[in-house]
Amino acid sequence: MFCTNRTVQHHVLFTDNMVLICREGNPLLSLEDDRETIDNAAHVLLLPEEQNFSGLRQRVQEMFPDRQINFTSYNILTIAALVANSDMLAIIPSRFYNLFSRCWPLEKLPFPSLNKEQIDFSIHYNKFSLRDPILHGVIDVIRNAF
Repeated sequence: MFCTNRTVQHHVLFTDNMVLICREGNPLLSLEDDRETIDNAAHVLLLPEEQNFSGLRQRVQEMFPDRQINFTSYNILTIAALVANSDMLAIIPSRFYNLFSRCWPLEKLPFPSLNKEQIDFSIHYNKFSLRDPILHGVIDVIRNAF
């Protein structure tokens, strides 16, 4: 959702770093920063709905120019489950890794240049939603929680 419309408001809730993940026991965990092997591995691609990530996508493409995308999804749960049960790799926000690694056997692959990349998480809402006291309260609770 673009924020060019005057009726749409947004607030950044938090910023997170990106991590490269794989399943526990993935053979790539024993390799030391072997970019070519990581490039040649099968990757899962998260497709965020917003178009604001073109800069991040471009920088990731520069880091992994020969990356083989074998699966794409809009659902980060699907991606985590797929990575946990295959030798595929994925790039996801660190907070999601921390959450999903409690559910599935996931590991981080160290990749310092990727770990410096950040992504903003925002709440977007129609400005007129603030006229409804219940929606206004929900929006305030979410904003104040972060």
